[in-house]
Amino acid sequence: MHGLAVLPDDTLIACTEGRHEVCDAGPHDLLIRRSTDGGQTWTPSYAVVPSVSGQSWANPTFVVDRTTGEVFLFHGLCERLPENTSCSSDTSTVYVISSTDKGVTWSAPRSLAGLFDHFPYSWKMHGPGPGHGIQLDSGRLLVTISHRTIITGVPAADRNYGVSTVYSDDHGRSWLAGGEVPMGFGIPTLGEARLLQRADGTVVLNSRPGSGNDWPRGIAVSEDGGLSWSRPVMDFSAGLFNGVDTGLTRYIGNRVLFSRPDAPMRWNMTVSVSYDEGESFRYARTVHQGRGYYSDLAHLSGTAVWSL
Repeated sequence: MHGLAVLPDDTLIACTEGRHEVCDAGPHDLLIRRSTDGGQTWTPSYAVVPSVSGQSWANPTFVVDRTTGEVFLFHGLCERLPENTSCSSDTSTVYVISSTDKGVTWSAPRSLAGLFDHFPYSWKMHGPGPGHGIQLDSGRLLVTISHRTIITGVPAADRNYGVSTVYSDDHGRSWLAGGEVPMGFGIPTLGEARLLQRADGTVVLNSRPGSGNDWPRGIAVSEDGGLSWSRPVMDFSAGLFNGVDTGLTRYIGNRVLFSRPDAPMRWNMTVSVSYDEGESFRYARTVHQGRGYYSDLAHLSGTAVWSL
């Protein structure tokens, strides 16, 4: 899993999971690299959040406050129950660190444990993003969080896959739980999700299916900055592909870019463009042939776009 942040001066920060093994719940560091020349050169990678005694740090997710220049990095600490013999975690606690010097140094971690306990779905696994959140025109910082129950002893159909948001209206000093996307019988289950603020001020949440099967994306809309969401609908405009996290970013004007594998399996990283605020994605170009998994997109102040 990866994330990209673009600071007000076009400094780029990239973060990825440094996996010691292939398992999602195996030992992971979070690795950082920085670029101050538009992505032409990068600093060596280092562990901004190191794995100690097998810790599994996951789901790096940036959000940048463009007023203060502070950048926040959300991530989760994943754990398995003793009887869990799978590669997936049962629980995850969300943490956030921040930097006020363009990613050179980072604060001590803050735990957001307990922030989602009021939701009535027995959620125990909480995964930020991944990728990046957004800052709304109001100044609000907004990040998606995907959720589910434990997996040990729980059938997939009963895991209550869902997504909500966290937000800050005080430049990241405090973080509050936003609303969850409606769940229930006949409603598509959602998971890892991306955000886009439209020109009319509404916020669009674009999500993979919670189960990870080959389905279209799920779309929900908020008219109050992420405090509540519409019932999700399926979006067929980008086609069907393997359930995977995607990149989503505004480009220039009403153009929106969307990156994802363009195959039933995770192959051929493709970027699509929308000319109608993300309502439809009619044009696409393959940017990498071969294996293609999770991705993120970052738009610098000019026309340059970076994909990770």
